[in-house]
Amino acid sequence: MEIAGDEYNCKTTIYFLPDGHVMQGDEFAASALASLPEKTRILVGYKYGGKVTAKRSAFDICGKAWNFPSTYYRLPDGSVVPGNRLNENQIPRNTIVFFRN
Repeated sequence: MEIAGDEYNCKTTIYFLPDGHVMQGDEFAASALASLPEKTRILVGYKYGGKVTAKRSAFDICGKAWNFPSTYYRLPDGSVVPGNRLNENQIPRNTIVFFRN
């Protein structure tokens, strides 16, 4: 909770759990937030944009911010990549987009 400060339990704080789950701060019980597993990664001040689909591109989700270095993508294999390292036409379906709030 120290890393996220006052935003630890907000919708705009994204937790990447080591087991592959991705959750927003407001989805946790206070007790779960107090005992997050080691290697949990956190984004503070981000919007959970949703998944890239055949009918919904990264540009549709976050507009011109799709390739910003501050926009992050959680690929289906579990890796997290910044937007400036991706080609929009090669982003796999079911990739989750996170961009600055």
